[in-house]
Amino acid sequence: MVGFIVLIAGLFILAQIISGSLFAFYVNFTHALEGIELTMGEYRELIEENMIYIAILSGVLSLLFFWLLFLIRRLVTINKEGLLEYCKFKKLSFPQLVMTALMGISFYFILAGVMFFTELPRYFPEHQQLLEPMFAQHFLVSLIGLGLIASFVEEIGFRGIIFNRMFEDIPVMAAVFLQAVFFGFIHFNVLQSSYAFILGLLIGFLYLWTGSIWAPIVAHFTFNSSSVLMEQVIEIEKTPTDVGILMTVGAMVLVVSIVYFLNTSHHEQNINAAI
Repeated sequence: MVGFIVLIAGLFILAQIISGSLFAFYVNFTHALEGIELTMGEYRELIEENMIYIAILSGVLSLLFFWLLFLIRRLVTINKEGLLEYCKFKKLSFPQLVMTALMGISFYFILAGVMFFTELPRYFPEHQQLLEPMFAQHFLVSLIGLGLIASFVEEIGFRGIIFNRMFEDIPVMAAVFLQAVFFGFIHFNVLQSSYAFILGLLIGFLYLWTGSIWAPIVAHFTFNSSSVLMEQVIEIEKTPTDVGILMTVGAMVLVVSIVYFLNTSHHEQNINAAI
């Protein structure tokens, strides 16, 4: 189990290294043609400004690596599932889809409220330094990079592959906890890692309740997309009253969503093991 998980993490990191290296080559090559020599400060600024494109390329490469891994695994072993079968790409019902989407949105509003009232971003400036260039791009670029690709690739990697592999060897509650820890750790940012851990727990249970990787993907997508919409499209004056109302509504919707999945899931064995 450990070796397989390390391999998946290594593929994530390899994709990031290749993406960063390709960007570095492109920047150096184009500026060399113009006879421009960049300082380290200018080079760092270019990386930050284009981080979303590096992340998009990294996500695509990660997905390609996962597909190749399972293709090779299927060819050299007997009765091994392909990537789609292993991750459980099963159809969600319309109510499940709606409640899953609401779960991601509601978690975002709760988190936004916590950030607002505690002023945590003030104590972790690196968090804002990481996200601001992402939100500075065109809305569609941010939505595709953060909303679509990041959600799809991370859920396949963490819930579809890593969580499934853990679930084969250790008790379900331990698997839910460990995959969330790993999901938080891989973000390499104290503040982001903290709420990524909580999101990982929530989505881990959601995966168990539905038995489909589409549920974590949709919840992750609506969570990330909500942040893009609130930062770039929807302008709301952030007063304590308004934020408090959104936070309260978000908490109520989240509770309703969880109760819905607990009461309607057909995967009773997984639910009972996870309660």
